[in-house]
Amino acid sequence: MDWRTDVLSQDDGPAGCPICGWKDLGEQIRVRDWRLGTPGEYILRHCRHCGLAWLAEPVEVPPLPAVELAPVPARAGWRRWLKRTVLSCRYGYPAPSPPWLARVLGTVVGWLLAGRLSHMPPYVRQGKLLDAGCGAGQYVRAVRDLGWRAFGLEPALTSAPADVWGAGPFAAGRAEQMPFALEQFDVITFWHSLEHTTSPLAALRESRRLLRPGGRLLLEVPNLDSLQARLFGRYWMHLDVPRHRYNFTPAALRRLLQEAGFTDITSRSRPSAVGWEGSIRNWASAHQMHLPAVWYLVKPLTHLAAGLEQAWGNGGCIWASARPAPAPRLLGGDGPPISPELSVIIVTWNCRLALERCLDSLRPALADVPAEIIVADNGSEDGTVEWLGRHAPDVRVLAFPENLGFAAAANRAAQQARGEYLWFLNPDTAVERGAVAVLLAELAGRPEIGAAGPQLLTPDGGPYPLSARRFPTLWTEFLEKVGLAALSFSRLAVLPGDETAEVPAVSGAALCVRRRAWDEVGGFDERYFLYAEDVDLCRALHAAGWRIYYVGRARVHHYGAVSSALCPEEAGIHALVSLLRYFCKHHGRLAGHAYRWMITLLSLMKLMVFGPAARDKALLHRRVIRRLWAEAVIR
Repeated sequence: MDWRTDVLSQDDGPAGCPICGWKDLGEQIRVRDWRLGTPGEYILRHCRHCGLAWLAEPVEVPPLPAVELAPVPARAGWRRWLKRTVLSCRYGYPAPSPPWLARVLGTVVGWLLAGRLSHMPPYVRQGKLLDAGCGAGQYVRAVRDLGWRAFGLEPALTSAPADVWGAGPFAAGRAEQMPFALEQFDVITFWHSLEHTTSPLAALRESRRLLRPGGRLLLEVPNLDSLQARLFGRYWMHLDVPRHRYNFTPAALRRLLQEAGFTDITSRSRPSAVGWEGSIRNWASAHQMHLPAVWYLVKPLTHLAAGLEQAWGNGGCIWASARPAPAPRLLGGDGPPISPELSVIIVTWNCRLALERCLDSLRPALADVPAEIIVADNGSEDGTVEWLGRHAPDVRVLAFPENLGFAAAANRAAQQARGEYLWFLNPDTAVERGAVAVLLAELAGRPEIGAAGPQLLTPDGGPYPLSARRFPTLWTEFLEKVGLAALSFSRLAVLPGDETAEVPAVSGAALCVRRRAWDEVGGFDERYFLYAEDVDLCRALHAAGWRIYYVGRARVHHYGAVSSALCPEEAGIHALVSLLRYFCKHHGRLAGHAYRWMITLLSLMKLMVFGPAARDKALLHRRVIRRLWAEAVIR
């Protein structure tokens, strides 16, 4: 970003990033308070890994100038009726039963204004909502008027007149220590208040404590990775030092939510014409320019710029939704040694028979290795957890009440693991005797290896084509999708066989990672619900200076597609969405847009070919198109 050009010194101090712990921080940046003209300069630190920027030293935040606030004016009758109709049709809010024409109008307007309505959570009857950092309480009063039992939390409660707050319950306090009891709320919101907290991680953990099971967290923060932030640099309005102690990128915000114990994270960018307008004013003020004469021309351009950056998926703000990760039941685990060398982690979902076969082959392979086995079960309904409790007392079981996806379940199992090496093993595998010892010997003998994978064999004993692979590209994915996989070169042309060789990536079906490397890159990216998390991890390890090795003398049989066979269409859609996220993350938004258009056009061509003769196929491709276009193109 442009604001990184004013360098004070290279940061090599002991303190790391407050979110990801990354030690190799970027430069320290000198910035000023252009908005209110506070004297002096402030220093921002920047994390190279997740993109977070934060104030280097705690500072006393000057109070905002006193503003005489007035009560919120009542909306016009037709606007109030339209809003209630739209919220009733889209989010289930209580409203008088509208006629069919009003329902159609509410549905259409709700679709057109979906971005504007993102601040309204789906309605919960008699639900309790907390707005953290509620300011003068306008949002609290608005949702109370719509049927919520709404509460507000604000540190400077006395700064607003009493008549503004009305009779609603408001509390004075900080988000890091909220004065409420456990599991009180169905929804907690942070509308441009998380960046003001002294510790966003503490504030979100406190929110998780207060949310009921299945509750929802909604928030919005400025987007440090936006086009306006890159263009205006230190003059960007939303830096707003020293009031904004933290500045987030989409990756940093997602990592923060994961660290705070949230799952089902959805994020997208939102436009910010205010950011463009304020940044232009900051720049003009810094250069002693006055714009009153031409402002009537500039202001419409700010709205146009906001719309364009939103269409590009790079708006000035980040909206996010998440819910508390369900606490798993921890069962079993009597047998493992106190300090195992290897932790075998198996993520399962409704594949008990395959898991039985995997464990039967795994125990002889671990006979001479100090190891523990951890099974992370994603809410299976086939009796997997009960069977493990009766027949596998040596296995530690993390039983999640619902399906978190592979990456999230694997990360939580890794937090419980105690081994020096983490071996992520699919339940649809069978390990040959001696494979574990060979794999660990290579890792122990080559300290530069961050991850290694064995030779995977198909059920008939042949080589599995994706034991080792290159990283996917748009060209290779196009060839794969049109049935020319043999020409895609994403697979290695000649597998090394029984040899040991360095490769770009290995399969996640049997991926062994050095614990130190795993901690350094932060584990799997939980944006991937299913598929692509293995190549993403290998890419992160390469970026951190680690090497990836294929160990051919270690053999594992891979039967494949046991869980995904239960819902093949949904698994295929997850694969496409994961690749969209992969291209956005590693190749930029342009590649993400290109991949989405590529899959859309191929799906439309298939729709034209199948037509009404294959209704199921046509419905599937419609689902694919809707799902890809519902996905935000955010890095």
